[in-house]
Amino acid sequence: MHARGTSITVLALAGLAGTAGPVAADCAVQELGPDVLTRTGAKIPADGGILVGWTASTDQKTPAKGDPSQHAYKASAGKQPVSLVMASLAPGLTVYRPKPAVVGALSVKSGKTSVLDVTFDKAKGAALPAPDVTALVLTSGVARYAEPYAIVTASVAAVPDAAVALVVYAMADEEHVPITFGRPAHDKPGATTVLVFTGAHNCGGVPPGMRGPSAGDEVTLAWVDAFGRLSPLSKPVKTQ
Repeated sequence: MHARGTSITVLALAGLAGTAGPVAADCAVQELGPDVLTRTGAKIPADGGILVGWTASTDQKTPAKGDPSQHAYKASAGKQPVSLVMASLAPGLTVYRPKPAVVGALSVKSGKTSVLDVTFDKAKGAALPAPDVTALVLTSGVARYAEPYAIVTASVAAVPDAAVALVVYAMADEEHVPITFGRPAHDKPGATTVLVFTGAHNCGGVPPGMRGPSAGDEVTLAWVDAFGRLSPLSKPVKTQ
């Protein structure tokens, strides 16, 4: 269960319901920071890595500059330092892979603080299936104090148990460009919707480069597992 993934959604929706600008008495500014999505103790397949997303809160000790999922983590295998190579999967979603590849235990720290301990396997794991997207719906309007907002919800036939994110791709220069992602809550068995974009509100924000599709835009989507491995792309779907 990945209930922690609901925190961004809750914070975002709360911001839409009650903001009055940066100086409002009921509006505490939320700073962005990294959120490690791979669990400590995880056994990571050889084609996977450590997945980091983003979170927003009012008590970030060191607010992120740039993409909040891209952080200066340090890794070691035993007493030997190991380099981590970052690969962006979407704005606010990054996978870290050891280079050279590691088989066995790996410890990750942020400064002097332990973040997680994982084990890399020598074998690859099973891939997630492509999302079966039945609809992508944009809801927009005006919240309190005349502030505009936009919410994009993906409806899917089913959410795989191993999926921790759903990435949305737009087409640009004949390439699939990731523009946003959402976190399946996994706290409601049989859930068939994923909130893939919420914005914008004055109390917080979204990672640089993150945006939702506009009405009429045709996009594709892909699942991501806890190790940063992408599924095949869905069939194109038009935003309603």
